[in-house]
This record gives sequence, structure tokens and C-alpha cells, in this order.
Amino acid sequence: PPLPASPPAGAAGAGAGATSLSAQQLRALVEGKWGRAHEVRIDRVRTGIPLVNAKTFFALEVGWKYLGQLGQDELTEEEYEKQLKDVCMVLKAFEVSAEDVTALVDAEKKKPGTGAGGDNRGFDCVRIKLDVSAEGF
Repeated sequence: PPLPASPPAGAAGAGAGATSLSAQQLRALVEGKWGRAHEVRIDRVRTGIPLVNAKTFFALEVGWKYLGQLGQDELTEEEYEKQLKDVCMVLKAFEVSAEDVTALVDAEKKKPGTGAGGDNRGFDCVRIKLDVSAEGF
């Protein structure tokens, strides 16, 4: 089903006519908020018990890994730029505006990092729920 033309204040999914986010804007947003060029992706998240109370939603995830980090899985500038462009393309397809992403990132209190615990296999990522339909996924 189509997204509402005017979602509640602070919710993602502004609809057509809104400004789409560019890769450069997304990078500036992530670096401005968390101080580093952390990896960014769109994730389909499933919660609950299948066939009982399962729910699916999409989230903008900011990972613990960042550009320039030392280690065997180091991101290159080209890989990072492609990752950002791909995320922006999906956000545009979901009709999530630059203003919505900015508001969601600004409101986020959690920060990505490494360490014990977290909800991402021992590494902390920031998972920002997007207000888009996950029906059929």
C-alpha cells in the first residue's frame, strides 16, 4: 500500500515531493552525529514468534565498522561511497525524505561501537526504525 502523503511529525515516509537524501548528506549526517564515517545499511528486522506475533519492519542501521578502521575487514572509500548511494536509493524508493532521516538521526541517543553485548552478534549497531510498510517482505 502507498505511504501516507503527510506522516505524523518526526516519522519517516514523507511521500512524493520531499527532498531525497544524497550520499554526501548521509555521510555528513553520520559523521556529524557519531564522529566517524560508520557503515550504513537498510535492514529488514523481524521480531516476535513466527505465526504467533511476528512483526517485520525496515530500519536504517549504523554499524560499528567505520571508514579508516584498522583490521582485515577495512572499508575502502569506494566501497563506502557505493554503500551510501545504495542506502539513499532505497530510502528514495521508500519515499523517505532527507528531512525525515535528519530528524530520526538527530533524535537517536544510542551510538555504534564494539564490545560485549548489543543486539547485533556482539557488536552494537544503531537501528533506527523507518515508518514504511514492510508488508509482503
